[in-house]
Amino acid sequence: MYRGRNTTAGAVLATLGFGAMLAACGAQPEGASDDSAAARASSSTIDTFDEANPDWAPFSDGSASISTARAADHASSSGASLQIDYQVGNGGDAGLERDFSSPKNFSNASAINLWVNGRATGHTFVVQIYDAGQERWESSFTVGFTGWQQITIPFASLRAAAWQPPEAKVNGVKDFNGVTGMALIPSDGTGSGTVTVDALALGAGSSTTATGGTTGTGGATGTGGATATGGTSTTGGNPATLPPSSTGGTTAPPPVSTPPATGLVGATGVNGTIIPLYTDPPDSSWDAVAAAKQAHPTVPVIAIINPADGPGNAAQSSYTTGIGKLTAAGVKVLGYVHTLYGSRATSELETEINHYQTWYPGVTGIFFDEMAYSAGYESYYSALSAYAKSHGSDFTVGNPGTDTSKTYLGTVDVLFIYESDGVPALSDITGWHTSYPRQNFGVIPYQVASMDAAFVAAARPYVGYIYLQSDTLPNPWDSVPSYLSSLVGALQ
Repeated sequence: MYRGRNTTAGAVLATLGFGAMLAACGAQPEGASDDSAAARASSSTIDTFDEANPDWAPFSDGSASISTARAADHASSSGASLQIDYQVGNGGDAGLERDFSSPKNFSNASAINLWVNGRATGHTFVVQIYDAGQERWESSFTVGFTGWQQITIPFASLRAAAWQPPEAKVNGVKDFNGVTGMALIPSDGTGSGTVTVDALALGAGSSTTATGGTTGTGGATGTGGATATGGTSTTGGNPATLPPSSTGGTTAPPPVSTPPATGLVGATGVNGTIIPLYTDPPDSSWDAVAAAKQAHPTVPVIAIINPADGPGNAAQSSYTTGIGKLTAAGVKVLGYVHTLYGSRATSELETEINHYQTWYPGVTGIFFDEMAYSAGYESYYSALSAYAKSHGSDFTVGNPGTDTSKTYLGTVDVLFIYESDGVPALSDITGWHTSYPRQNFGVIPYQVASMDAAFVAAARPYVGYIYLQSDTLPNPWDSVPSYLSSLVGALQ
């Protein structure tokens, strides 16, 4: 994407395969660590998932299968994480089980924490603890999010599993002074998908209600889980806490159901638009964006601001005022940074992210331009996204400028899979993309002379965020189209 007023068009570089050239030359993101698992482990650690041969044994029955592989770690650790690929048919059951060689004392903790890299499958992930008498206690969350998110499961949320092994001492008491094992069940119900886990640890929990999630599809007999309970936050990288069960541990609390993220696009319903707003306030384009949102308040409207190919060297009062007007109208504002296809140092980008948070508190998301599109930089973008979400942001967007490797799904909340002149062919935005929720994808075609209602209608089921621009190179983003309000209206 064209960054701003003083640089060349990034879209042209993307067309020439610049990101692939960097990868071929061996460019690597910074920040990798060689810390050993032993150095990272603490008394609270249950599993780092760093080992090549994890202690978790897969199980499956019926029409189900499960496998594991090492994957890039979450930003809060170093080493590796555990990728779980699964397929569960009717009557099937699959998960991972770990038997502790010697019982572990969980009685001094009040929760367990687990980092999860979701792909918005909507599947119910069950976590089970086997107490000192082999009685199984469980809670669950819905993987309705993309990217890394820390899940906190208070022990108060655990209830007795519907199926117990014959040898279990079923007494309704959570005997956590001698925990004998655990199980991770990625889908309590039918479905196939991939989910990645990291950094399983004891922690402190609370009994606050989760901000999202749904109940599962019912319990399965055998080694697996039972009826799903609880919920999970779906606002990005912020920790989520599951609600507690009743005191007796036998009645699940009602789940809390909310959209995937407040004011953003979900699996169905309205579409949204993400607008590269590369003009300086008080340019009339800012008023046009605010007016389009006010005219169509149910449509998510997101604006990317770009003071100086990033936040610049200091806060500008005109931007503070302009951002305030946008947010007052209901527009979500993202701050622009460019990654040079994975070759910029993460420390530089973290500094720019911090500047947005400090100078412009109304900026609640980060836009990563010039994103790599060939596989190999997934951990780089996952780490940047996680950093942004731990420093004032709740939403991240990446722009490869073209279609991308599916391995980048989940590294950011939305991927721009098309930036070029004219609207894309429908085949360019369907294909493999149809296997994933539409809210993962956005398109920003330029040189679209008039509102193309036919394209918008055809693209809506497959692409969550649609923007059309009438302007063209050398900088198509220094204005907004005259048909902007009509476009936003067509997304309702």
